[in-house]
Amino acid sequence: MLLKKTLRPSIQKMLETACLPAENYTREKPTEIRPVYIKKTLSGNFELSNIENFSNEATLKGSMLGVGTEWNWKVLQFTMTASNGALIHDMNMVVGNKLIGRKQVFDSNGTPVMLMDVDMLEISLDEFKNKSIEMKCPSFPELN
Repeated sequence: MLLKKTLRPSIQKMLETACLPAENYTREKPTEIRPVYIKKTLSGNFELSNIENFSNEATLKGSMLGVGTEWNWKVLQFTMTASNGALIHDMNMVVGNKLIGRKQVFDSNGTPVMLMDVDMLEISLDEFKNKSIEMKCPSFPELN
């Protein structure tokens, strides 16, 4: 997995984009991009969506709680609901130059279907670009 985090505090938005093995893996399409857009609302809460304009067409919606300095959080807790009824709990912690994450996914009946623990290291932009090419990641979206 390759993860890109883009922060834009000036417009109260953040974008986390993962390049993952494709669900329908083919030699031509080995990976896919999965973005999560995060925005701060007027009430000070944080909303999540897989679509930048946060429209009702989103197949993933949720909220976020950050612990630490705003826009430079040390702990992020996400709760998301997918359009198929799945519930996703995601917690990320920054420890030194590592991002440690735990993701739990439950089906629409509340049955656990996935548990994933991930340790990620911060890498340089050049290394990110090289790994993106190596993994055959599609283009990463930009935050507007």
